[in-house]
Amino acid sequence: MFARDSMERKLIYQHNKRRSPSENSFFQKNNKGLSGVITAMIMIGMVMAAAIIIWAVVNNILKGSEGAESCIEVFNKVKINGIYTCYDETAENVQFSLSIEGIDIDEILVSISSAGNVQSYTLTNEDQSITNLFPYIIRGTDCNDDTSCSTGETCINKNCVSPSPVKLPGKDGGKTYVVDGFSSEPDLIKIAPTINGRACDASDSLSQIESCSLSP
Repeated sequence: MFARDSMERKLIYQHNKRRSPSENSFFQKNNKGLSGVITAMIMIGMVMAAAIIIWAVVNNILKGSEGAESCIEVFNKVKINGIYTCYDETAENVQFSLSIEGIDIDEILVSISSAGNVQSYTLTNEDQSITNLFPYIIRGTDCNDDTSCSTGETCINKNCVSPSPVKLPGKDGGKTYVVDGFSSEPDLIKIAPTINGRACDASDSLSQIESCSLSP
């Protein structure tokens, strides 16, 4: 029995030994070919992943720079007109004027600081009613205070006015507004526009607000 097992193992060994070099070479080449394909696929996957990551980073940078360029455009184009900006200590209101030069604006945030308090108003391209904010009224002699006006009206620049909608000036335009309810002189008026959906830093400010009695 032992002799028979030894003979079978010897025959198997001799058969494997007689396998042609071409067969061995074929299996070796086949294994090498598969390894090369797998390596190539891994490399392609890594390159594609790197390309996606790089594109995402570049795209975010480009979007950020586009927004920054939009905000840069508003400087010296969205301004406070100091000539028509003043404080009326008798009527306790602030008159301010805005101008827009050659650019489309979504909205402007107007902030007025007085006696440590800040009042903010958002003007858009649509008519809207904002508490205590009115379009500028040419001075007249209809009233001296609110008691001289009808119910619901306010004495603004000596005119009895009803709450009226306000909105931004148009492109290449300007508008003047009056905001009521300031018992003390404002120390700062600041405007911050929004363009293409991006809120920008303040494009202009005014810290020297004259009395309306001195304004033209």
